[in-house]
Amino acid sequence: MRKRLSLLLVLCLGGIVIMTGCRENKNSRQWIENKVSAVSRVYPTEDLFDLFKEFPEGFEIRIGDVYKKTSDTTYLQEMELTGNPKTKGITGTLKRIKRESSGDEIVLASSDMTYIEQGFILSNSELSSDDIIHKEILIEKLSLNKERLAKFPLNNKSYSWETGDAFIEYTVVDSVINKYFGLNQNAKLKLGIDVTNSMLIGYQYGFVLSVEGNGVTHTEKFYSQKINEEALKNSE
Repeated sequence: MRKRLSLLLVLCLGGIVIMTGCRENKNSRQWIENKVSAVSRVYPTEDLFDLFKEFPEGFEIRIGDVYKKTSDTTYLQEMELTGNPKTKGITGTLKRIKRESSGDEIVLASSDMTYIEQGFILSNSELSSDDIIHKEILIEKLSLNKERLAKFPLNNKSYSWETGDAFIEYTVVDSVINKYFGLNQNAKLKLGIDVTNSMLIGYQYGFVLSVEGNGVTHTEKFYSQKINEEALKNSE
């Protein structure tokens, strides 16, 4: 009887060890980094029109910058761009927004905009090209891949078993980033990459890249317009 109980205990413990060993450690730096390194499909893209080669079904880009902040008010510039798969054109809007601590927002000014190879063209008198904080977006300048990410000092990481989203943040001293924001070349910034479950399972390519520190609060969001229904079914 004792031998039988001992055998059952060994088998049960062995099964637990096997199941634990087979389960992916999705909260590890390596696992998250392997996933978020897919941003290399976008970073860098010197000519935004080249994004149509990678995403022929179209794409969306959202750029946000905080340019002024008080104790109860944040002033933002938001750029929204859409790559139209039919016309192969990239158009959108530029907005200056006042956001209260209550969450209320007021659009101070806005303008339609179009991307051409020489840069951005604004279509009305509320804002001019001189009002654009960055004449180019970081996607056009910054090179990111798995090898580069692995060299950055890790600041934070997380994986949510509830939502399936993942996030990783690094402390970086990067000449391209610092030049882009007009900072000293030795300035330290936090570089974060946030990916949703939709990207992790291959349903839709998309992520949010953020840069913070030294007076900088900047985000770049990228989403493909193509979705993969089969990937969603396989994940269920």
